[in-house]
Amino acid sequence: PHSALGTHRPPSGSKSKAGDGARPTSAMSRASARPPSALSGCNTVARSRPTSGAPSRPLSALSALQGSLSGDDLPSLAGDGGEGDEEVVAGSGEFFLAQIVGLMQSVNSWQVSLDSHAVRANACAKACTLLSAQRANLFLIDEPGQRVVVPSSSNGPGALPAFEVPFGRGIVGTVGQRGGCVRCASVDEEGLHDDDFDQYPPEAPRCRTMLVQEIRDGMGAPFAVFQVFDKRPPSGPGGGGAGEGGGGGGSRS
Repeated sequence: PHSALGTHRPPSGSKSKAGDGARPTSAMSRASARPPSALSGCNTVARSRPTSGAPSRPLSALSALQGSLSGDDLPSLAGDGGEGDEEVVAGSGEFFLAQIVGLMQSVNSWQVSLDSHAVRANACAKACTLLSAQRANLFLIDEPGQRVVVPSSSNGPGALPAFEVPFGRGIVGTVGQRGGCVRCASVDEEGLHDDDFDQYPPEAPRCRTMLVQEIRDGMGAPFAVFQVFDKRPPSGPGGGGAGEGGGGGGSRS
């Protein structure tokens, strides 16, 4: 005759020790039985985002910066070319990746923010952090007007007027017109450089080194030009800040 335990025998193919009886479902089994949305919240968030017929401009920054901030470019942007820069950068891969992600998130907010000046300033500040730069500018490309523009800041006592650079003038205007990327170890040795157009804002200290990079949208069309100045000196008195059109520390050279 079968024992009482026999009535609780598990189905064929499964194993159970005598005396276990009908065990409650384990926490692991319960977790695996949950719907996918409960296990992958990020996928749920992504699916809930509204779709848009317009190309996503944040993709432009992702593709452009991934291209310009990868491989051999990083040592020249994050360091001053001295011995040991490559090792320092190579050992900081996760840090740079996190900074790039943060920069992409700030550019993403451009789509939903009503304060475009704040978004530009945030993107420039993150670029300065990523590249240890003194300051940065973000110019918008105006194809019909044949120019690149830093739009005016919000109204108020400290508001800045718009700053325009015609196509072909200075490094910024040339990159805005022709695209690509220009890196200057010394602006005084770069024939394209023009103080009137490349050293903005004019009241900020004159910078010696410069990176100017074209940014394209998700469809491959150019829409902006990033300009980054000088490696930031070590923190301390005169270390300066970073931001769009902001004057960093350091002296004129």
